[in-house]
Amino acid sequence: MQENKVKISDLIAKRFDPYFHSTIFYEEMNLLNKSPYKLYKLDELCIQITDGTHYTPKYIENGVKFISVKDIKENEINFKDTKFISFEEHQALIKRCNPLCGDVLLTKIGTIGNICVIPKGSPDFSIFVSVALLKPRKNIITSEYMQVALSTFFAKSQMKRELKGIGVSDLHLENICNIQIPVPDSIKEQDKIVEIYANSYKNKLRKYEKAKELLESINDILLKNLNIVIPKIDNKKEFKTTISNILGNRLDPKYHQPKYEYLAKCIKINTEDLYSLEDICDKIISGQRPKGGVSQVKEGIPSLGGEHVLRDGTIETENLKFIPEDFHKKQIKSKIKPLDIILVKDGATTGKVGIVSKEYPFKEANINEHVFILRCKKHINPYYILAFLLSEIGQTKIEREVSGATIMGITKDSLKNILIPLPSPNIQISIANEYNMRLKKAKQLKKEADEEFEKTKARVERIILGEETL
Repeated sequence: MQENKVKISDLIAKRFDPYFHSTIFYEEMNLLNKSPYKLYKLDELCIQITDGTHYTPKYIENGVKFISVKDIKENEINFKDTKFISFEEHQALIKRCNPLCGDVLLTKIGTIGNICVIPKGSPDFSIFVSVALLKPRKNIITSEYMQVALSTFFAKSQMKRELKGIGVSDLHLENICNIQIPVPDSIKEQDKIVEIYANSYKNKLRKYEKAKELLESINDILLKNLNIVIPKIDNKKEFKTTISNILGNRLDPKYHQPKYEYLAKCIKINTEDLYSLEDICDKIISGQRPKGGVSQVKEGIPSLGGEHVLRDGTIETENLKFIPEDFHKKQIKSKIKPLDIILVKDGATTGKVGIVSKEYPFKEANINEHVFILRCKKHINPYYILAFLLSEIGQTKIEREVSGATIMGITKDSLKNILIPLPSPNIQISIANEYNMRLKKAKQLKKEADEEFEKTKARVERIILGEETL
């Protein structure tokens, strides 16, 4: 543990939390002061720094896209799967906060410090209060250079220092205004720095795309091994069904989309042995968390939820949440074991699946109420079941069982409707091995991409600080 002394005069009229007075922060600021470039505060570099609104988004199709923290990732904005506000609300808001191409967005509540430039061709949108909007003074700084500079460790350190709040962290606008970054006088020099950063980021994206293609290719391997041929099937706005199909089933139209029935027929024609997910599993278990949540529990037993199930079918080992050990012992039935499949049962990521590998670093871990443990019977290969559930077929089957008005999800009872082909053990092993091989290659590609990009970021930081020349 690092200790540092603080004068009482430094505490007067200032905050008392230790990180605010950390010697690390002052050391980093000394580095900034040695930069050959002039230091500017953000409010000197922007004609406006503002944030969005508290409007409640609506589930409508013909509104204006409403961007929040979850939609802003590293260097990009996700305009798919957004929520909406009405045109009237948008028009009222743009008088104060009007995001335009070339402006910079910065997340400031919850997930802090994701930065991106609004690209050309972006649709009209409004932003939630959790997002700050920065409008750069183009005669001093380019939007792209501002993004790069705000992605550096010395900018992130200033953001971390200024965070407020006990539960959900919050970066206030006045604190954003005071963040300092070095800026070259020459726009050409700014562009050169941005080019180094951007080329490395593009290379990272290329490798990530290859990794994604590797994982998606398991879908074709699965279909080939199971001798299933499924043509592309789209949703239909209008369709007919029979009263016999509705009796004893759900009444919502989505459930009876023809694509689901057609998919079931394609699988049944080509596969004799179909078993429900309920039959395949020895146990299906849901978890709990303590009353009051776990936000204040900083150590103990890892508690896995939907956010810890990753898109590649693995389980997060970092950024975990915890439950007290005594609570874990009371909930020992939901303790995870190696080769358990974890299925997200509700919320925005319903249907994500991952497997607890034999190498998972925590011998003791549990789950919360937002996921199921699917524990396969001994004669069934769990990696085959995972590969099937990750496939387009598996995800379509899960999608059909999602229901609910306010919080969408799947119930334990609905798992009996998810029918899975169960081929011979040799075919199961073959599909499982293909999945693991592709996962290993995909992980290696992403690791290489991350390492190369981090090296480039470090180089860019050294250039900005004057420790390396262009």
